[in-house]
Amino acid sequence: MGAPDAPLAHPLDDGTAAVLEHSPDETGATSGADARAWRRLIAPFAERWLPLAADVLSPLRLPRDPLLMARFGLRLVWRGSPAGPRACPVPTPAGP
Repeated sequence: MGAPDAPLAHPLDDGTAAVLEHSPDETGATSGADARAWRRLIAPFAERWLPLAADVLSPLRLPRDPLLMARFGLRLVWRGSPAGPRACPVPTPAGP
């Protein structure tokens, strides 16, 4: 038995799906206009996933690669980054 064609897909409201492929380039190719932003966001971490995952998923301790962990954290919270508020808006309740 081989690997699945696409390990993960997430349905979107418009009936399409975001598909996670086996590489950042393949996933980006399915992202349409967002392909470049996806690649900029993911590529530095995909290339060094094993050490990053070991730090992210371990109990709280000094990271093995503090610079990689800092870059990961800053990328996720830095306003204006591809993962920032413009790309992932938080729905707000309707007013009165």
